[in-house]
Amino acid sequence: MCPVLYGLNPEAVTYGNGELAWDPTYNNSTTEPTEVIDWFALPPAPTLLGSGLGSAILRDEIIVQSPRQPDRLGPTWKAPASSLLENASSGADSQALATASNTHLDMPCTSDDGTRQQNSTQSRYTTERKLAKNREAQRRFRQRHKARSHDVEAQLAATTAQLEELRSRQQQLEARNVLLEKISYLSRKTPPAGHAALDESHPNYGAYSAAQSSVQHLPSLTISLPGQQRTMSMQEASQLSLQQFSALYTDYNCEIGACLLQLTERQDNEVQARMQVLTLEAISLTSRTMLNPANHRAIINARLDDATPVSQKPGKAFYQGLLMALNLSQAQVQDLLFLRRLNLTRRCTLSTERKVLLHQMAASEAEALNHRSDNLQVVSLMAAQLQQITAEDRQVYYKLARALYRGVLSSRQLSEAMVHAYPHIAVVETLLETLADDKGAPSKDQIVAAAPMNPMTAEWEAFLQYVAKFDSGTWYEYVPVLHHQ
Repeated sequence: MCPVLYGLNPEAVTYGNGELAWDPTYNNSTTEPTEVIDWFALPPAPTLLGSGLGSAILRDEIIVQSPRQPDRLGPTWKAPASSLLENASSGADSQALATASNTHLDMPCTSDDGTRQQNSTQSRYTTERKLAKNREAQRRFRQRHKARSHDVEAQLAATTAQLEELRSRQQQLEARNVLLEKISYLSRKTPPAGHAALDESHPNYGAYSAAQSSVQHLPSLTISLPGQQRTMSMQEASQLSLQQFSALYTDYNCEIGACLLQLTERQDNEVQARMQVLTLEAISLTSRTMLNPANHRAIINARLDDATPVSQKPGKAFYQGLLMALNLSQAQVQDLLFLRRLNLTRRCTLSTERKVLLHQMAASEAEALNHRSDNLQVVSLMAAQLQQITAEDRQVYYKLARALYRGVLSSRQLSEAMVHAYPHIAVVETLLETLADDKGAPSKDQIVAAAPMNPMTAEWEAFLQYVAKFDSGTWYEYVPVLHHQ
């Protein structure tokens, strides 16, 4: 098999000045080449060896590539020109080719070492590429999984918030329905007729003690119920029996319920003003009647629709429904929790002072060196101090209730609370404890334990100023406590 010099016409080769001339139009179709050497890819004007076609061997290195194995190119080796003599066809130029012993051609290496080296390189490259692709795929998978997890968590949080909002809204609507049912019931209820007058033979007459002296300056109470317009003194209000108070309180709830029913249908300023006046009168009547300790115990343990005592007080569900009906704002919740902490701290401080006085009294009685008259004087002084502490302890509760009903709650909220709680009256401290449980506030024991370290003296003085403002004015809307602090 003869290597063919592509593009050369062996019949037209000339050697005039040592350069090769050829005819590009020549095409030897009768010869099927085994090796093809593209001379057009070689550098221009090469120097020929010899004087014939066979002597057309360059001193430069020639890259020979077999067309039968185009995909097995590997490391090349420099083949001497003598190796071409074995593959060349017979011709007159074999002698010239033999003289080109120093000429080399670049040939592909087909040895086993080259193949193994090539396969090893390709295998290593393929493995590294697969590992890189795997790492990239895993990274993208983790990113997609993380993004999917974040989306699911966000959707879950949004759904949970919507569910809580819907549950709260449902509870508010249920409380509103209960309120409307009670308003409708009170509007159909026939008010009881007449009230008996009090005299000094009444069993509750004079039952209250030091608590009365602190409110003697309060003005007389005006009763503006239809057919019952009159003025009631402080002393008379505190001496009302359970039946008398229940009758008045029921009348007030009937009138207030009728106003609320009208306001649910349309906004009427005259009806709203009437409701505010009735609510203020009802809460004033309640607070002054409960200044009598006997009345206080009887009222909070009775049904006021028929003035009958109950064996069991309203439970937690009652107060939770009441809080739901109030629909307190966040600021109101913070004020109520502050009042709860202030109330517990103040009462704990008074309890500590009482224990100290009792201990001193016991030590004074055990002292044998003192004269009996001296001991009597000391014990009498301590007894007066104990009575003062007891009266102040009761005043803490009344001031707390006054701040709640006259300041923190608006007149609309207070009227709804009265009607919703009827035929019972809510206990302020129980209401605050229920609120604290629902909001996750510190427990009563935790507040009491911290009271000796922080008696909240400055806060208590500011609170007294806050409560005193309601003696000279009337507010029908929410009056913040913490802002006043």
